[in-house]
Amino acid sequence: MKNKLFVVTNRKLVKDGTLCDAVNRACPFADAIILREKDLSHQELLDLAQQVKKITDSYNTPLIINNNLQVAGQIEAFGYHSGIKNYRQENVRTRLGLSIHTIEEALTAQKLGADYIIAGNIFKTDCKPGLGGKGLSFVEAVTSSVSIPVIAIGGISTDNVSAVIKAGAHGIAVMSSAMEDADGSYLKSLRSRLEEI
Repeated sequence: MKNKLFVVTNRKLVKDGTLCDAVNRACPFADAIILREKDLSHQELLDLAQQVKKITDSYNTPLIINNNLQVAGQIEAFGYHSGIKNYRQENVRTRLGLSIHTIEEALTAQKLGADYIIAGNIFKTDCKPGLGGKGLSFVEAVTSSVSIPVIAIGGISTDNVSAVIKAGAHGIAVMSSAMEDADGSYLKSLRSRLEEI
């Protein structure tokens, strides 16, 4: 896993069309889509996940379900992702990703058998108002503490992505910039930048 691009969904941030439209625009450039729609009921998430999976499957892009292991199983998703604080050692039969915010959490995630972790937030981001970024030193500290791949998230852009990867991250995850990308051009430029590093 090197220089990966994960796209995290948030249908409330989509500027043009529906969430499915945004996923369709993201798939050609993404190594994985994380369906993260925490406010939906089980049935609503299941319905949406089935629609999204048709799109991701058509691109052979792995679909990861956030926060609902049952839905992940029902649609045979590629993976399941959870915040480490919400994760209870469930019987995950698929790839497991955990979000972490400290070195201690990263070490715990590794012990719990996570296949990868998402570490953040690296820079200041509108998704976490009032929260300063942890910086590149956090990326370096996490990646040197664990042996599993570390995906960095939070305020990552074409301007700073090289520095994030050079600090040790195996890839990046983006949400707002991907959801607001009306024609896929921003994700295309981010993908190009990742491939140049």
